Amino acid sequence: MGTFASSTAIARHFAREQNLVGKTADEHLICDMFVETVRIDVLMELKRRHMEQDEAKKAVIHEEVIKTISAFFDKLEKQVRGSNTVTSSGLTWADFCLFNFFN
Repeated sequence: MGTFASSTAIARHFAREQNLVGKTADEHLICDMFVETVRIDVLMELKRRHMEQDEAKKAVIHEEVIKTISAFFDKLEKQVRGSNTVTSSGLTWADFCLFNFFN
């Protein structure tokens, strides 16, 4: 194997190798959706807020971050539906990603 640079691609590869991507194509998509939402949407919004120097702009960005995170939690809650995992088939790499994000 060569050298690889994308941590998400590497994580996805090892998840496939260990059967942690869900059992169906829909579950694969659900896992990717949650991982990419955390990685791109949520973390980038938090970073944007953190990097802003102007307090007035930071306050506006803060409200946008709250909306983004709230929408994410709404999706997550609907998906999990009382379960302990993102997919109905069991533990996936999306669960590990979420665990890492919350801790």
